[in-house]
Amino acid sequence: MNTVNNRNISLLFSKFKKVKTPIIKNKSGKKFFSFNKRYEEFGDNLIADIIDFSGTIINRNIKLQIEFNIGEIRITDKLTYIIFECIIYHLLILGYPVQIKIIPESSIDTKGIENSPLKYLNLYHKQYEANFKKAKERFFKQFDLCQSGRYRRWVSAYDSMAVSRLGSDLISLLRNQGIEYSQDLILSLSSTVSEMVGNAQEHGESDCLIDIDITHNFSHNKREGKFGGFNVSILNFSNTYFGDKVKEKVVNNKIEKTPYIEVSKAYEIHKSFFCKSYYSEMFWIIASLQDKVSGRKNAFSNGGKGCTDLIKSVQKYSHLDYCYLMSGRETIHFKKEFLMIDSDGFIGFNKDGFLNSPPDDSIVGKSSVEFPGVAYNLNFILEESNEEN
Repeated sequence: MNTVNNRNISLLFSKFKKVKTPIIKNKSGKKFFSFNKRYEEFGDNLIADIIDFSGTIINRNIKLQIEFNIGEIRITDKLTYIIFECIIYHLLILGYPVQIKIIPESSIDTKGIENSPLKYLNLYHKQYEANFKKAKERFFKQFDLCQSGRYRRWVSAYDSMAVSRLGSDLISLLRNQGIEYSQDLILSLSSTVSEMVGNAQEHGESDCLIDIDITHNFSHNKREGKFGGFNVSILNFSNTYFGDKVKEKVVNNKIEKTPYIEVSKAYEIHKSFFCKSYYSEMFWIIASLQDKVSGRKNAFSNGGKGCTDLIKSVQKYSHLDYCYLMSGRETIHFKKEFLMIDSDGFIGFNKDGFLNSPPDDSIVGKSSVEFPGVAYNLNFILEESNEEN
């Protein structure tokens, strides 16, 4: 059974920076902490500031209500608001009353925020619960398990059958959307998500949070027909970053087996490419994404199907997609045009090859948020205008 301790959400605050946490007094004399900032978009800069603000309050250990006054804002992607949910969850677990004021502007890939457990604490939402005790209970219930309008589940790191059950759940979810998705697409989506949850658990050795919402009936301004979004966030909070285990295997243990020999050679070559925007941590994430490369101690020649292969299996059905991995501050984007297998059997995240060339500049990025462990944002736009999709 999942436990709070095994979720490791508290790691989000392990590297917070102390900031000012103003205490406001309302007309009735009630004191509360006020986060009152305006941003153009709900993205990593806002989340980083919320983590610093919340971490400072936790460090002060003054149990006053916390108000997040964010206002009207565009949501950048699904993973961003799921991280915000985790922050609020942790504050509630610690006993802080929380109120949110946000009017989110969503789209095909972020519409799921409308059914987020945040709604019970959001003064501007029609399902806001004024009774804080009831609001907290409803938030906790939906945060742990939700199958009404979205699929959410904590997958235990110690349940050997959890990933298999997840795959079956997703097949059922997709078959009950009122859309005639092809069997191949259903199997690709379900196997991709379930195997990537398994990969995240393997790296972090802790429970995984998976959240899925499926949107329908969106229009495209340049194409006829209707489109839907298959939107996934996978979060595994851990002290182990995504590339750590493969780095340990190659650099410290010096495994003399294929493909680890090639990865070691590539590392020596890539050192000459390292710079402010591309550096060692990014290399080891990309190395860990290769097919048959595994961080498991006793796996030397078969790391299983690579994450990139899984994503490519869905991309071929997608009209558009926006997928990336985040570990630490590093982000790696899965762009279709840079996921081709080179002549050596690797994916270089470029058009030249893995061993002798750095990834394309558009693939690598650095976030304002330090994410402990690994998280995925997977958004696939699917055409739904006829029964052939």
